[in-house]
Amino acid sequence: MENADDLSSALALWAKSNNTVGFNHMIASRVDVPNTAAVCLETMAEYTAYFLDNDPREASATYNGERIGFPLKVRLLLFVLYILPLILHVLRKHCGELIMATTQ
Repeated sequence: MENADDLSSALALWAKSNNTVGFNHMIASRVDVPNTAAVCLETMAEYTAYFLDNDPREASATYNGERIGFPLKVRLLLFVLYILPLILHVLRKHCGELIMATTQ
């Protein structure tokens, strides 16, 4: 992903990868704001499901007749604008401390 310039190129890189296990991921791009700025990926071996905000599959998700899916239109945008910068700040802070601790 570090070689991706935007969401489109990140998804193209992901499509070329080989999934061998199931994880949930989110790929986000500040470059693409205010358009589609993030995509959630639910993966398992050899398969990836792509979810955008307000995805109709989530809206219709049920379990034992009870609705369990509650998509939000702004969820991904909020992640990109507010949570991602916070995560990056924390990572930079801790990685910097780690580097300083190992070089002293």
